[in-house]
Amino acid sequence: MAGSTPDTAMITISAETIARKLKGRRTSVGWICHCPSHDDKRPSLAVAEGRHGRVLVYCFAGCKQWNVIRRLEQLGLWNSFKKGVRLDRGLYCR
Repeated sequence: MAGSTPDTAMITISAETIARKLKGRRTSVGWICHCPSHDDKRPSLAVAEGRHGRVLVYCFAGCKQWNVIRRLEQLGLWNSFKKGVRLDRGLYCR
């Protein structure tokens, strides 16, 4: 990013990168993979690209979105949470 310092630059992590690291498979609208937030026997985490390349995540097993995102952060698969970013209808846009 032009004009960014190393501590403020954000590395964009794509839905595909997240899904591949979680051994996901492609669907017609994105990816489905094992949720890192719980002991997932069957894939329940939907990962997709939203508008403007934003990554959307949703766990169909019922994990709170914040828990999924926190776990993705711990795995190095999600950029840090920024103040002012809203959680809406189970989807998180970074």
